[in-house]
Amino acid sequence: AKWPGSGESELAAGRQTLLAHCNACHDYPALDAVTDDEWPSVVHRMSGKIGLSADEERSVLHFVLASHHH
Repeated sequence: AKWPGSGESELAAGRQTLLAHCNACHDYPALDAVTDDEWPSVVHRMSGKIGLSADEERSVLHFVLASHHH
């Protein structure tokens, strides 16, 4: 796995968190509008604004990066 300890369930949780929180303002953000190198800081900044836990932040980041490559 690209991220040890991550798997389908973590990616599904990241997707659900993105849909539940990010969509409130972004209407399913264009995942390819941001580069892989930029996503960690974007997710970290936005996670702080909405109060995601470290696990939620990590799962959203992994989902976004995995989805970006499909």
